[in-house]
Formats: sequence, C-alpha cells, structure tokens
Amino acid sequence: MMWGIFWFAFFLWVLLFLFSIEREKQMYVYRIMDGMFVVGHYDPATNKFIAEGDYTTRDEAAGRVHYLNGGNKYENII
Repeated sequence: MMWGIFWFAFFLWVLLFLFSIEREKQMYVYRIMDGMFVVGHYDPATNKFIAEGDYTTRDEAAGRVHYLNGGNKYENII
C-alpha cells in the first residue's frame, strides 16, 4: 500500500515537472540599428530578428529586455 502511494506521487511529480518545462522560450535582446536601440528576439525557424520596439537610450532598451525576459518592472538597474 505504501509503495503504491509512493509511486503514484512520484509519477505525478514527474508529469508536473515535464509539463512545467518551457519549450523554445524566446530570449529577448537589444541591437543598435540606425542609432536606435531595437528590442526583439530571433525567430528560431528563420533565424531572423523580430523587432518588438525601438528605444532612444540603452537604459530603456535594457529595462524592456529585462522585463520581457521575466524580470520585474524596470527601475534603473544600471
């Protein structure tokens, strides 16, 4: 009886772990293009840069990248 409960709990834990793994998560970056800081990510299928927005300062772009990658709201990290 105890082993049955153990294996059932273990099986549930493995399922929850496997379904919680994020597959192909986008990692946002910024690039300097034409004097602007452009935030976006690379499309894994085409390897092309997909722009999300343009920013005039490096701090604004870094803050947006930080937020899009799961960080807290930007408040002068640098």
